[in-house]
Amino acid sequence: MRQPNLKQLFKMQIQKQLSQVKFIRNMLRRGLTPVANRGGGNCVFISLAQIVLGDSAKFEFMRYMIVHRLNKFPQKYKSRKNNLSDYCDGMIVNGNPAGALELQVIADICFSVVECYSTDCFYKPVHTIHPLRTDQIPECKGLIRLWVQGDHCMALVDRSKRHLIQNIADDSDILEAFSYSAQ
Repeated sequence: MRQPNLKQLFKMQIQKQLSQVKFIRNMLRRGLTPVANRGGGNCVFISLAQIVLGDSAKFEFMRYMIVHRLNKFPQKYKSRKNNLSDYCDGMIVNGNPAGALELQVIADICFSVVECYSTDCFYKPVHTIHPLRTDQIPECKGLIRLWVQGDHCMALVDRSKRHLIQNIADDSDILEAFSYSAQ
C-alpha cells in the first residue's frame, strides 16, 4: 500500500483547516459560537453541560443525569441496547464516550431537538434527534446544537439565548440525579 507523500498530507491538512474555518465563520454568522473542549471521552457531556446548564465544568453531572434517566426509565430505552444495566454501569465511568443513545436521553430530559452538524454543512444538521414524546406533545421549542467532527463533539452555543435549564434547584428530577451521582 502506497503512503501519501508529505506534500499530499500537508495539502489535506490545509483543506481540513480551511473547511473548519469556513464552518466556524458561517456558524458565527448564524449567531452560533463553537465552544472547543478537551474531549477525552467526555466531549459530548462537556458540550451538553455548556448548552443545557451553561457551564461545561458540570459535565460529570450531565453524565450522571443521563445515566440516571436511563436507569429510571429502562422501558423507554431498552430496545436500543441489549443489556441496559451493564451499559449504564460502563457509561457512568468518566471518559467513556457517549453516542446516539445519550443524545436521545438529553433530548427527552430537556424536551429539545438535538441537531448534529458536520464541517461539510453549516446550514443543515446531518442528524436530528427529537424527544420521544413529540408524538404526544408536538410543540418542542428547545434546541441543542452540536458540531460533530469524527469522534469529537463541540457545543454550538446560541449567545442570544440562555442555557436550557435555568434554575436547577427547582427541578426534582435533576436534584435526584445529582444525589445519585454522589453515591
